[in-house]
Amino acid sequence: MRDINESSRSQINVTPHDSNPVLSNSDGRTVPFRGIYVGISGDVATIDEKGVSHVFVSVVAGVAQPIGGHVIKSTGTTATSIIALL
Repeated sequence: MRDINESSRSQINVTPHDSNPVLSNSDGRTVPFRGIYVGISGDVATIDEKGVSHVFVSVVAGVAQPIGGHVIKSTGTTATSIIALL
């Protein structure tokens, strides 16, 4: 696993969904993200690599956050303009 302080190799715009992963590879396996950036502050609900749900309250806009996982849920997410860092 890469160091969280290492810059991301790619980014993807996120449309929150309660069960769909942010990214899947060609064989259907999910690809975890290792951080997020939000453009508009708010809460971010995620499902991590172990399948556990978390809600990060008041995520600050304009700062890369070391929040990883597979899913950014629509239910519980109020932050917008979310970018996943891969």
